[in-house]
Amino acid sequence: MRKAAAAVLGSALAAGCATTPPPPATTAYSGQNCADAPDLGRAASLTPESRRRIFRVGTPIDAGTPCLLGNSTPTPYVIYALPALAAGMMVEVGAELEGARIFSPAISVLDENGRQVRSFDASQYLYRGVMFSIQFIPQPEERFVLVTADPSRIGRNYDAVAISTSTTAIATPYAFASWTSGVDQSISRTFSYDGAVAAIVYSPEGNER
Repeated sequence: MRKAAAAVLGSALAAGCATTPPPPATTAYSGQNCADAPDLGRAASLTPESRRRIFRVGTPIDAGTPCLLGNSTPTPYVIYALPALAAGMMVEVGAELEGARIFSPAISVLDENGRQVRSFDASQYLYRGVMFSIQFIPQPEERFVLVTADPSRIGRNYDAVAISTSTTAIATPYAFASWTSGVDQSISRTFSYDGAVAAIVYSPEGNER
């Protein structure tokens, strides 16, 4: 009886320790029912219900994401509506770094009629924490941010080293000592047609949350 119980417990622990591998990159895309222009009416708002110092909106890019014909090439797209009073705010838009993939973003800014008024060159896309992103301060005529896929990066890898450390401290009647140990883990992510996009608005005024 004890052996059976131990076996069941062991199986449960093994199941609890099992990890699901992260979703792989998608390196080919053939959109369906692609639009010629982005639908401004489906823009996700970047205006919080109450003023905040940091306001974030995340959007998954998957099979349900609408398609746009960008330069005659189909691409998934996401569109965000900038705050009406964006003076003094900074906006960050880009792709979140997932376990095995990064959405390959191409970001532009549109006016109220959906015309492009700003774009960003390759040197402006940087790794900032857990984001591969651009940052900008909105201008009065800018109303929307359009995120599409940049095919030039698809399939390329971004390699990084994640460092995990822990510190142990011990006190004795004679001294206080501490030591730090850590593990380096190599992580490789592939630029993809799917993944996760996020837009963050940083306001100089407002609540912390």
